[in-house]
Amino acid sequence: DRIQFLRKQKGLSQEDVALKIGVSRQSVSKWESGQSLPDVEKIVHMSKLFGVTTDYLLNEEIESEDIIDESIADDNKILEQADVDAYLNAEKTKSKYRAIMGSLLALSPFLYIILRLCSVENSALIGGIVAAVFLSVAIALFAISDNMVSEFKYILNGSFTLGYGVGTYVTRLQSVFRKKRQRVSFPLIAVLMLNALILLLLTFIYKNTNPMVTDISVTVSLVILSIALPISTLSGAMLDPTRRLLKSGDYAPEYLVVNKKVSLSRSIIILCALIGCCIYGFITEDWGRCIVIGYIFCTLLCIIVEKLIKYAHEQGKEKDNATPKENEFLDK
Repeated sequence: DRIQFLRKQKGLSQEDVALKIGVSRQSVSKWESGQSLPDVEKIVHMSKLFGVTTDYLLNEEIESEDIIDESIADDNKILEQADVDAYLNAEKTKSKYRAIMGSLLALSPFLYIILRLCSVENSALIGGIVAAVFLSVAIALFAISDNMVSEFKYILNGSFTLGYGVGTYVTRLQSVFRKKRQRVSFPLIAVLMLNALILLLLTFIYKNTNPMVTDISVTVSLVILSIALPISTLSGAMLDPTRRLLKSGDYAPEYLVVNKKVSLSRSIIILCALIGCCIYGFITEDWGRCIVIGYIFCTLLCIIVEKLIKYAHEQGKEKDNATPKENEFLDK
């Protein structure tokens, strides 16, 4: 009776409970009707799922006001559709700030190049100050956007369970977001690759003979980047949150720590690459090669670091699950 009461209180079906604790629906039905009893491991799982103490599930003398285990309840929040919508809205707002940040980063050297084309005195000083301001605002936006989802820390840590029917709702949303991303991503990648190729060719051909052509091509490329980066950010912004809610792919529980390391390393690499490109560009005034090579280097380094972190994680899992003899072999 208690299992049935708690299940209905959380809005879960017998199938939902069975899926979450790894048993058949018939087993849950037998527990509720008293035909059989769950083992200790399943009792622990149910206590976490329902946010109650194991004593309440085992001891019929405990009254309802004593059942709630706050530490368990906080660590395993049941998400309803309203909670999911609130989280996704926060992620959507966060993505808008990230989109603006991308535009600011792309346009940071823009004024300097325009001033240089117009032969304005102290163009490097003025352009450098404006670029520094753009970078500072972009970093501030990054910090503010991260704070927008701080109230959903339990989701970011994976300490939640989807309520009845919510998983289906999130799956439908994910399908919509994926189609939107696919419609945008391929044309966007083609435009960026073509832009980078033309910029690289013009830089190598006209750098010494006609620097103005290079400066104009760089200016146009920066404008294209400032438009493309927000479009890319906004089009794919909601896919990762839905994966996180469904705990699928890279957001499966075993990859939570890995994702935090990958996200941190990626942010550090991108920030360092942008600062490095700006410094190199102001010193050498070779913005064409600076942007193209910096973009390629940054992308490749992010991919390599991500692969290395995931490889180290998989190796650690293998060592944890291996016997002493197998560990000795792996060390060799």
